[in-house]
Amino acid sequence: MITTDVFGNVEVDTSIDFEEIIDMDYPFTEVKYPVYILSKGRHDSVMTHKTLIEHGIDNYKIFVEPQDYDAYATIHEEENLVNIEHNDLGISYVRNYIGDYARKHDHEMYWMMDDDFRNFRRQHENRNVVIETNRALAAVESVVDRYANIGIAGIIHIAYAFAKTEHVSVNRLAAGCFLMNARLPFKWRADVVEDIDITLQTLESREWCTLIFNRLMFDTPPTGTKAGGNMLNQFKDDNRYKTYVRTMDAWPDRFKVSEVKGPKQYTLRHTRRFYNDY
Repeated sequence: MITTDVFGNVEVDTSIDFEEIIDMDYPFTEVKYPVYILSKGRHDSVMTHKTLIEHGIDNYKIFVEPQDYDAYATIHEEENLVNIEHNDLGISYVRNYIGDYARKHDHEMYWMMDDDFRNFRRQHENRNVVIETNRALAAVESVVDRYANIGIAGIIHIAYAFAKTEHVSVNRLAAGCFLMNARLPFKWRADVVEDIDITLQTLESREWCTLIFNRLMFDTPPTGTKAGGNMLNQFKDDNRYKTYVRTMDAWPDRFKVSEVKGPKQYTLRHTRRFYNDY
């Protein structure tokens, strides 16, 4: 149940009119919360900050490893860079570092994005239309701020938009683009499928909800087509299979690992519709 405050309960309106929220005359254009970008080995090819700057969002930080910092500083303003203190500890370390950074700076919520976002889009008349980044993020914030126990809000990847029938999904997987509640007590864990794991930790608490925006989406190049990245080694060689097995072990009776044709070789499948449990 999503709550308006710590005392009262209310069902979320899953028919939210994004045509109204994102309309040119609608007041939600200012992005309230900071945007934090994970980046590794891509000092000269970070994309996400470009779409932020283009649409008037200057409250962002790029989180980079010490071994990369000097290279990033040749291209990016140092006020927009954060040195994460250690090298090669994996994506879960970076995400936890970002969460700690947000709490240290007293942020209620914060955006967490990868470094390869080309643009944001909305579904309009059966087409995925590019929109201003500030309007996409502000639209999400304007909805999330109505409730007190949204742990994670998510914008979906453009590749999955066609399969969604609701404007907004409650208590479903958040992946790729996150608006995180800084009060969320859970840690990103290593060596599992991170977005599945953090979503299930959140939902299993029975205190926090996820809210996924299906008519808003982000666009990136195909996975594996850009050098670098924080997930460089997680799905390399047989690490994909090991990651899937560890995820399956962490959440028994929910997943199975199947072999598939193609370079991925394996996929992680649901054994039942467990998101309906929440």
